[in-house]
Formats: sequence, C-alpha cells, structure tokens
Amino acid sequence: MERKITNVGKLDGVTLPQDVLKHMNAKRGDRLSFQLNDDGSITLSKKASLEHLDFIDDEDFIEGLNKALNQYEDGYKELVDR
Repeated sequence: MERKITNVGKLDGVTLPQDVLKHMNAKRGDRLSFQLNDDGSITLSKKASLEHLDFIDDEDFIEGLNKALNQYEDGYKELVDR
C-alpha cells in the first residue's frame, strides 16, 4: 500500500487506510507509536491501552502505570525482541 504526504492543517500528514487500521485493531483516538529504524524504515504500532483494567478504580495507580509504560516503552520493546 502507498500513501501520499498531504497537508493536515499546518502540518504534513499521512492518512492510514482502513485495512491498516483494522489490521492494527486501531480506531480514531488511539495512540500510535513510531520507531525509527537504522535502515531508514519506520515501525508503526498501536500503543498499549489500559482500558481492560477498568476494574481497578485507583486512578493514581492507573496514572502511575501509564507513566511507567510510556517512560520505559523502548526498553520493553527491546526485551520482547530478544
């Protein structure tokens, strides 16, 4: 699949085909992560969501968990790739 870089307001942007969003199980409002690879390619992935933990009602815990996941995301990915 190919896409052309277009204007999105004052920014340059690329739209994602529905097939890609469906494959990623992503929807409007989801956060995406871009990993810049040494070979010039980019890895696009959907960021983990904590919605499935809605049974936990401690907002401070969820906020802390979100911060930790975001802060150490690259390290977690490296562990998975080993």
